[in-house]
Amino acid sequence: NKRESVIVGSGWGVNSIQQISGSYHLMRTDLKVQNMSNNVCKEDIFQCADPASYLCTFNPPSSGCYGDSGSPATLEVNGRCILVGVFSSGTRCGEASFLTNVSYYLNWIDQHIQETSLTTC
Repeated sequence: NKRESVIVGSGWGVNSIQQISGSYHLMRTDLKVQNMSNNVCKEDIFQCADPASYLCTFNPPSSGCYGDSGSPATLEVNGRCILVGVFSSGTRCGEASFLTNVSYYLNWIDQHIQETSLTTC
């Protein structure tokens, strides 16, 4: 259950908008999924987005930050890391982070993977 577990985010983002380049080290952040009706999530979510397509995470002071968009968020299940989210947006470091909810798009992903023939170099 994603809502009761810690999701691990990783990325090369920075902790301050004043930093010119990304981190030299892969950074880790531990995230907790929140209910979209939570006030911190309701304040920051884009009103045009389907709430089911996002995961709202909030675990101050831990969060995604500048440059983390597109980075993975995983959940350990039976010793395996499962991709559950992709960093999408947030307002400020240490505030709520919004992840694209991978499970929301699984049918689309599966359909397009099946249509693509895999080749090797």
